[in-house]
Amino acid sequence: MSSTSRKIGDIQIKIRELEKVQQHLTDLGNRMKALKKEQKALKRLMIEKDELVKDLEGLSIKGIFHKVLGNKEEKIEKGRQDFLEVYLRLEEVNKAMDNLIFEEDILAEKSGKEQTYKRELKKLLKQREGELMRSNSKEGKRLKKIAKLMDHTKLMIWEIGEAEQAGTLAMRKLEEIQHFLKSARNWGGGRNDRWMAYRRQTNIDRAKQSAHQARQQLYIFQRELSDLYAQTPDYAAGLQLDLYQGFLATLFRNMISDFVLQQKIRNTLSNVNSVRDSVVLELHKLSAEKNSQMKASKNLQHEKRTLLLTA
Repeated sequence: MSSTSRKIGDIQIKIRELEKVQQHLTDLGNRMKALKKEQKALKRLMIEKDELVKDLEGLSIKGIFHKVLGNKEEKIEKGRQDFLEVYLRLEEVNKAMDNLIFEEDILAEKSGKEQTYKRELKKLLKQREGELMRSNSKEGKRLKKIAKLMDHTKLMIWEIGEAEQAGTLAMRKLEEIQHFLKSARNWGGGRNDRWMAYRRQTNIDRAKQSAHQARQQLYIFQRELSDLYAQTPDYAAGLQLDLYQGFLATLFRNMISDFVLQQKIRNTLSNVNSVRDSVVLELHKLSAEKNSQMKASKNLQHEKRTLLLTA
């Protein structure tokens, strides 16, 4: 065992001890909370008992008969006894709280060293990693493999994030088209046909503009997917480039009548809906893949730490 490994073992023991101290501090805090609650209730009860005794002492024989049954002196003595019991219990609670405060101060001083030990452990683990990586040991070879895998998962997570961003922008542009096409449907047939026609044409023009922007964004999205899954093309098979080519090519061509126009709007809207659904599906796949990569990264980090702590 190397000197670095021994130091790591010693630091681990100290950290575990301090973790127990921290747990004890938490327990003490809970006990202090309960004692404070009892202290408050006892103080309130003492005031009530004291007022009852004074009230009894001020009553005449006739008054004591009407207020409580029994001998006046016995009632006063009973009230004093109750007051004394509450007082003694309050003293016990106060003493217990003082002891807890003293114990908390001592433990808090110890727990303050935990972060120092953790920083020292981190430094030692880095040192031990360098030693193993330079060696030709089984542990050193595994560390090198873990390092490569971690780099790969890190790159994958970043690439997926880029693809998600591009896909989200594409989806928003497709939703803009949906909005404008829905607004362009069923205009006309009223008193202000000219105004209705103008509004419809405006929405159609906006849909065209959004379609151009969506097409560009979809190409970007497809490019990001190709970069991400260059070695596994089957993963992106559900979102091929041809899926987007010409999806608005027949829009607003040969618009002979309002019926033809409405039909073309409906057909195009259906096509846009289909494209958006494909983008949404791909985004769900990306999200699942990112979660998988993040889990893999976490497992690799755990394996690496375990290896460094035990090698």
